[in-house]
Amino acid sequence: MSVYITPGTPMSKVEEFFELNLMAYSHKVVGLFKSIDKHQLSTIPIILGGDFNVDLKSAEGVEFIHFMQDNWQLELNNDPAISTTRGNIYIDAVFTRHVEHLQTMNFISYFSYHKPLLSITAQPLSVTGDNDVSVQ
Repeated sequence: MSVYITPGTPMSKVEEFFELNLMAYSHKVVGLFKSIDKHQLSTIPIILGGDFNVDLKSAEGVEFIHFMQDNWQLELNNDPAISTTRGNIYIDAVFTRHVEHLQTMNFISYFSYHKPLLSITAQPLSVTGDNDVSVQ
């Protein structure tokens, strides 16, 4: 999933947006709705990336990161010490849950104010025989 939050949007509206659109994927609703439990949506892998337009190194940004962890078990996947804009702020991010082997890094762009994020995922290979290779 990808998201763009308009600059200046109050944090309460940002949180409301995620609550309305991602509620079914929250571990907090397990047991409340049979249709959600049936599909086990709270356990599916999620990759959520985008321009959140809040400096994730600020107090408000740290609060937002905790909001994503507490409600959807989404963990920040890119390094918060590395800015995502030429203005040295950190407004772009990738959050994941139940996704292994995902690496997110800055990508070089010569035409954007943002420093785009690139996420690469790979499954480990295992050799099962002389010429057999399978993906686990």
